[in-house]
Amino acid sequence: MLTIKNAGGQKGTNPDPGKHRTPNAERRTSKGFAETRRGLFSVGCVLLVVCLVAVGCKPPGPSALWDGQKLVERGQYAEAVERLKTATSLMSTNAQAWNYLGLAYQYAGQPDDAADAYKKAIFHDQNLVEVHYNLGCLLLEQNHPDLAKAELTAYTLRNDKSVDGFVKLGEAQIALHDLTGAERSLNQARLIDGQNPEALNDMGVVDLQRNRVTEAAQFFNAALRYKPDYAPAMLNLAIISQTHLNNRQEALKRYREYLALNPKPANWESVDATARALEQEINGTPTPAVRATTPTNTAPQVIAPRSAQTTSTRPPRLENPAPANTRSTTQPTEVTQVTPEPVIRGAAATANTTEPVASNAGKTDHRSFLSRVFHGSKTNPVTVNNSQPVTQPAAPMPEPKPVTYPRYAYQSPRKPASGDRTAAAQAFAEGSRAEQDKQFAAAAAAYRKAIQLDPGYFDAYYNLAGVNVKSGNLAAGLSMYETALAIDPDSPIARFNFALALKQANYPVDAASEFEKVLAKQPNDVYAHYALANLYAQQLRQPAKARGHYEKVLEINPSFSQAQVIRNWLYANP
Repeated sequence: MLTIKNAGGQKGTNPDPGKHRTPNAERRTSKGFAETRRGLFSVGCVLLVVCLVAVGCKPPGPSALWDGQKLVERGQYAEAVERLKTATSLMSTNAQAWNYLGLAYQYAGQPDDAADAYKKAIFHDQNLVEVHYNLGCLLLEQNHPDLAKAELTAYTLRNDKSVDGFVKLGEAQIALHDLTGAERSLNQARLIDGQNPEALNDMGVVDLQRNRVTEAAQFFNAALRYKPDYAPAMLNLAIISQTHLNNRQEALKRYREYLALNPKPANWESVDATARALEQEINGTPTPAVRATTPTNTAPQVIAPRSAQTTSTRPPRLENPAPANTRSTTQPTEVTQVTPEPVIRGAAATANTTEPVASNAGKTDHRSFLSRVFHGSKTNPVTVNNSQPVTQPAAPMPEPKPVTYPRYAYQSPRKPASGDRTAAAQAFAEGSRAEQDKQFAAAAAAYRKAIQLDPGYFDAYYNLAGVNVKSGNLAAGLSMYETALAIDPDSPIARFNFALALKQANYPVDAASEFEKVLAKQPNDVYAHYALANLYAQQLRQPAKARGHYEKVLEINPSFSQAQVIRNWLYANP
């Protein structure tokens, strides 16, 4: 029995190091070694450089690290382990050396040693956030999605422009059956790169687990639109065409495309058997169905499109049979959700390129949270592959049940009195510095101190609300936003972020109301229109209202960063 799953690859197979995608490739040299080389080339060490060049010698620690890094990139993992063990013995506090040793161990099939190396890298350098990504990959590979989620969350909090980070986080959340969180993470990945096939494929898996078959097919088609030879989406589209959409010809076509891939997928034989049985069934000579009790450990794995392959992290089998009169007698595969692999990452800092908005001096602008909370439509804002339209199930769909939404209990606080603003400003400055350094607990404590000194200090409430939301304390964040708005009800930024927090706390009706208040004051606020459109398209399922706000975004700013995604959604939702 083939399965729809979210991690591809075969454990123990060696990746092709030439296919690694290394962000900031020009800075791939390890942090410790880069600093050493800069030191060697300083003005005060010219003679040492001459000596090193003349005699061909290098410091043994950095030399071993350099050799180990190159061996990892060439796929020579056993040799890399030995050189990097030498590097860590000579430079025991060099986090990058431990990071590369972890990669070498992981690719060499020694996961326990890899985990130990990654943890030592984090111990020696808390700011080397790439280690959290690599450790998260390892934990997900070892079927520890809860621990993987923690590491990947730590990574994406520090690197909020990483497509890979959000895709991996989404897959950990799928494995934990947190579909809402997975959808949010994958939509963030799509916001950064709307053509990423892995994010689109995984969104299809999320929709299929929610029994939204047509939407799942749209996502799989979209992944193939941007990458026609993307194996996981190709196989998934074949599977749901056979099992859910009663389109056996389409299923057979997709199976054949999958089987024609070069190199052969690891599960080629199993898929070939399924395709042959389906072809015989179509031709009127059905074969006995494969028993549903086939041991799951015989399910084939799909090779990930990247260089390194890992074992699969599968979501639970979806029990969503087709109607009795349309169900195929051939046992289908299960859908494939591919996990991106850990990549070699240097210690280069990642700049936050989120589009800025104006804010008061010293006040943190939390509007970039929009990219984490809102994006995309459940009906997929990408045009479906029109060359092979997806057919609807023959049996009528049941009438949907009315959707009800939880409502937020507004506290409606009164405007507090003013206090010692001078003393409060000092505490506020401490909080602002701590927040910039990602020390959220210290920042929250400083902001609370500022509020105690001056209960009427708007900026302190506003920043404390943002810190609480970032830390996951939504109830406290909403309360602080309410008090900030009691002090300054006309603040568009505070109301905007209050709406975002309401949406994140699953109060979509109230979030929409707050966005409408923002637009009543600032009718040309493109971000508010965009956020409100996403809310109507996604949670509230009111495409007519979503269309109006999407069109307004294009009218205000035709070159808006997500303009093409919006146009695709408008085309797919006439």
